[in-house]
Amino acid sequence: MSKRPRPPTEPDCELSTEVDLTKLLHTRVDRCDKPAQLVEILYWHEEAELAEVMRQFLTLPPAAKGALHAFLVMIKGNAASVTVTFGRTGMTLSSPMIAEYFRSTTNEASKRAPTSNLH
Repeated sequence: MSKRPRPPTEPDCELSTEVDLTKLLHTRVDRCDKPAQLVEILYWHEEAELAEVMRQFLTLPPAAKGALHAFLVMIKGNAASVTVTFGRTGMTLSSPMIAEYFRSTTNEASKRAPTSNLH
């Protein structure tokens, strides 16, 4: 029965291991039918706290979940515009993008409203 040789503990071994790992990853990506899934796995690994946030999101009541989802979709591309304020009634998320959206929809609705009464 032969024993496996122990890996050397020299710095060259670490470099060799990194190179081997890089080659292995490239091979896996090249042979993968769905490389986007590999990127997702990496993302979930790098953002460990995201899983906890998602668990909390999924337990929200439907109306709160819908409102939060709509807010996040509407600020896409301009997350830096979000401000958070804390008051007696709780926490408020706001963004000038959201305010502008509601201003424009309110103006649009008032333009469509009838200006006189029908008898």
